[in-house]
Amino acid sequence: MGAGAKSAFACSCIAPGTPEQELQKSDAVFSGTVHTIDKTTNGYHILFDVSEIWKGISAASVEVATAQDSAACGFAFEKDKAYLVYAYESEDGLSTNICTRTALLSEATNDVIALGESSTPLEATSTPFSTSTIIVGILVVLILGFILFKAFSPKKAI
Repeated sequence: MGAGAKSAFACSCIAPGTPEQELQKSDAVFSGTVHTIDKTTNGYHILFDVSEIWKGISAASVEVATAQDSAACGFAFEKDKAYLVYAYESEDGLSTNICTRTALLSEATNDVIALGESSTPLEATSTPFSTSTIIVGILVVLILGFILFKAFSPKKAI
């Protein structure tokens, strides 16, 4: 190379294993729709609206990092498209790349079937109490208040 020439590196991958093997290797596996794509100095941070979870997360949204281009093994996500994501922990949090089984959800039907049962994400505004529990609690407080009021109210003389 001549003076001042920069080295170029290409992405090199080992073929991923089966969906079951990659589920075991991955720190998180989920399906979701790309909500936002933010450029960073090292690539992109992708915010997903999560629809199904097989491993590693529970939230309704999750951010995943990827490199800037396929030469650096970055996955080219597109806004508003749904993906099946196999992610791993990295210094940027969860990350993925073209060496994983990550794919458009419409092209990952066999993976979804092989992965088996999934769970749904927790709602961002969820509370530890259900509406029925809150209603029963209010009724109990009202009934106890009424009983105490009757027990301690002055008796009328005849």
